[in-house]
Amino acid sequence: FPAGEPALPSDGTFWVVHEGRLTLDRGLRLLVEAARLLRSPRVRFLVIGGVPWKEAEWFAAQTTKDGTVDRFHLTRFLPYHQVPDWLRSGSAGLCLNQTPNALTGTPNKFFNYLRFGLPILTLAHPIMGPIVRSADCGLELARPGVPGELADAIDRLASDPDRVAKMSAAASKLFADELNWERMED
Repeated sequence: FPAGEPALPSDGTFWVVHEGRLTLDRGLRLLVEAARLLRSPRVRFLVIGGVPWKEAEWFAAQTTKDGTVDRFHLTRFLPYHQVPDWLRSGSAGLCLNQTPNALTGTPNKFFNYLRFGLPILTLAHPIMGPIVRSADCGLELARPGVPGELADAIDRLASDPDRVAKMSAAASKLFADELNWERMED
């Protein structure tokens, strides 16, 4: 990706990013429920993509009911060349998909988060979990589907800028040294 600037102003918000369509099977319900449990007022969710129409009605009703609608910023569909500037605005990246297919591979967003130095929050995952743990570039949640665990992990990161900086450096290093197209093709 070419050099660029963050799409959002740097105002102290701890932006937790989900890249791609956010659907129920990709963690939408978990994220909405976790948003209600967050303690830090600095945390907001950046969805680089959107919520498809089938889930959008539920999402709007639930976040309005919970009083969390202002915690979410959805870009809607973007041309791919614009995605990097939005990723540059992030503080951490989410990998919440737990479908059977998702458990057999690693999504592109995982590599994009590493590339942009975003600590990764992933649910227990047979591939991403060991990578995140061994590189100390994020947190693997042991109990998939537990909103309180996700909210606590986000709050911990939002309140610990030193830990986030270390994880961010580890994510960038892992991408530069190992998990990039050039290295993986060798």
